Amino acid sequence: MGISITAASLVLISAFLHAGWNLLGKSRTPSPAFFCIATLSVGLLLLPLGLWVLSQAHSLPRAFWLLLLASGFFQMIYMGGLALAYQRADISLVYPIARALPVLLVALATVLLGQVLPWQAWLGMLLVTIGCLLVPLVYFRQWHWSVYWRADCAWALVAALGTVGYSLADKGALLYLEEALGDAGNTCGGGV
Repeated sequence: MGISITAASLVLISAFLHAGWNLLGKSRTPSPAFFCIATLSVGLLLLPLGLWVLSQAHSLPRAFWLLLLASGFFQMIYMGGLALAYQRADISLVYPIARALPVLLVALATVLLGQVLPWQAWLGMLLVTIGCLLVPLVYFRQWHWSVYWRADCAWALVAALGTVGYSLADKGALLYLEEALGDAGNTCGGGV
């Protein structure tokens, strides 16, 4: 099965925007307020699209809205943790920790919720996590727990936990939205 040019382009654009956002966040004096304003700006930009999608869904359950609120709460935790970590450390240390740990933590939470993951998935996630945690090191012999047992890494861990929270909340909300959009498409006699 091939990948479409559109999908590949969107992934590349997303990767560059993501990297640019983090470099911009670190190049300024990072603060939770800066991250909040930047997030609200993007939210306002995408608000018309979000309202259009929600207008297509009929009778979203209360659980959807609670998950949406939970996602926003965890997004604030992520942004605050990332801003405070960037204030104390270099992006080359903070970012890999903030992005590596959710790979395993989301998988662990998924398993606790009853889904089974194959061993190959666990191996891949473990290798990604180990690779990300080794990024800040110049030599393997530099590795020691003390490199990571610091306040900046603790804030990166807070950011990672925020990522886990909003990832799980988003997944749950999307399931409700897919169901509601599927019902809307069936009611209108066509797909969305």
